[in-house]
Amino acid sequence: MPAVPHELSGPLTDFIRHLASEKRHSPRTCESYQRDLLRLAGWLSQSGLTAWQRVSNHDLRRYVATLSREGLSGRSIARHLSATRRFYQFLLREKLASDNPALDIRAPKSGRRLPRVADVDQLNHLLDGQPDDPLEVRDLCMFELMYSSGLRLAELASLDLDTVDLRGGEVRVLGKGGKERLLPVGRKAIAAIQAWLPLRAGLANDGEVALFVSQRVAERCRAIL
Repeated sequence: MPAVPHELSGPLTDFIRHLASEKRHSPRTCESYQRDLLRLAGWLSQSGLTAWQRVSNHDLRRYVATLSREGLSGRSIARHLSATRRFYQFLLREKLASDNPALDIRAPKSGRRLPRVADVDQLNHLLDGQPDDPLEVRDLCMFELMYSSGLRLAELASLDLDTVDLRGGEVRVLGKGGKERLLPVGRKAIAAIQAWLPLRAGLANDGEVALFVSQRVAERCRAIL
């Protein structure tokens, strides 16, 4: 396990002490919490995240995918998530975090594995393709935006023309629970959107506000959902 910086290990140590002294948990229970959370802290450190308040829901979903690829059962992953949720409750109480990013994450059912995640080289190979027709330009634009901003499929399909600020390099998305987020958009994704917009104008129905439309019905893309 990689060395864990104090910014991560300090609050974790305080939490374990809280479980032992205030909650009167057994040493075995405290050791289980500590083991699971140290594993998370090591993964965060390797990923360049060195503060608990910087960890997002998306980061924890990536961590769950990592645990699944490493062969952990759904029950074991659920235990990890339970420990993480409870730890963030402690961080919120101590004003060391502003939200609990583990709240709406569920472990995969036992016997099921999450899909294999493409690595950076595979994604770059995909994104370096040269599209030949409008729909390929659209699809490449979708991939660029997903890769750049970390969008979910539902968020991508729900984007409207006015949710993307090309000059400011931001996209506004409405996530689960109606929570609005502003996410950065990279230069390659901006270029892909600029290439798609003139082609979109020739496909979309009058008055259609969706950023991504399909050729067959000339309205919002729903096939990707």
